[in-house]
Amino acid sequence: MSDLVKRAGGNTRWIETNKEMRRSLAAGAIGAISDGGMLTVREVAETVGMSVVTANKLLNALTAAGAIEEVARRRVAKGPKPRVFRVPRAGFVTVHADGLRMVARGVDAYGIGRVVTVAGDLSPEGIAGLCAQVSDGAERVREVVVGIPSDLPAGTAERLAAGATELIGSSVRVRPNAHLAALAEAEIGAGRDCGDFVLVSADPSLRVTMVLDGKPRTGRHGAAGAVHRMFPHLAGLPQGHERTLSAITLVCMVADPALVVLSRPLTRSDELLDEVRETVARRVPTPPRIVGSAVAGDPVLAGAARLASAGMVAELAGRATVPSA
Repeated sequence: MSDLVKRAGGNTRWIETNKEMRRSLAAGAIGAISDGGMLTVREVAETVGMSVVTANKLLNALTAAGAIEEVARRRVAKGPKPRVFRVPRAGFVTVHADGLRMVARGVDAYGIGRVVTVAGDLSPEGIAGLCAQVSDGAERVREVVVGIPSDLPAGTAERLAAGATELIGSSVRVRPNAHLAALAEAEIGAGRDCGDFVLVSADPSLRVTMVLDGKPRTGRHGAAGAVHRMFPHLAGLPQGHERTLSAITLVCMVADPALVVLSRPLTRSDELLDEVRETVARRVPTPPRIVGSAVAGDPVLAGAARLASAGMVAELAGRATVPSA
């Protein structure tokens, strides 16, 4: 009897693993098509790493579920025209609120979008209004990710997300600006080759975000890294680099990171960055490597776009019953 139970349990685990692998392949295929705009079966197979036969079955299932759509076939010199697929015309909106203004960027499934900047009406109605302005041309907005200052009262993120979700009718996620900037730095910035690092940013208060295994850690209540609260004496320091130096010294003593990334407002010049490195090297027995942000454009919007894109791909991939290879 015990042998039968073991075999049954093993079979169940194999089934679940197989399902997870198929979901992963589906997400990979949709992500590849979303990034590439329009791809053929062979291009999807090569990008994701599967056979053309498996890719063909997978794309048929995703098309039947409405997760992707087949478009006019490309012309070729010889042989049959290859099948071409794209993600349905719907996209996501990212918002960066800094307390004074809100910058929103709408992106459709083909990477086309517009940017709108308004005065800081940080409310569910304000977020919904921005989404309406920047999402022209999309059938609907699948994902909305909003970055907000990290020192707002507790419960603000949950209140904004619930209210905006009800008004827009799509998933709305609200995250601290520092969290989104750290996510961008981890995936496409200075931390992309270093799984564990620390981001020091002004949000607008000085904030330290720890990234472990490529994921920003904000703590149970989203307050992790609020050094201006944990160490009140820092609040009395000038807004210049001395406050930054004190924060970096504290986090290095506690976390011993290999890499510290400074956000753009904290590295206004190469001379200032060099001064930070030299001072930290004198204060810390095992100083980390210190670099400036490597994210082009607005790191908060970039991080929000990565989070929104991943959510959109997961939502589309979850629609289909993916066949086995």
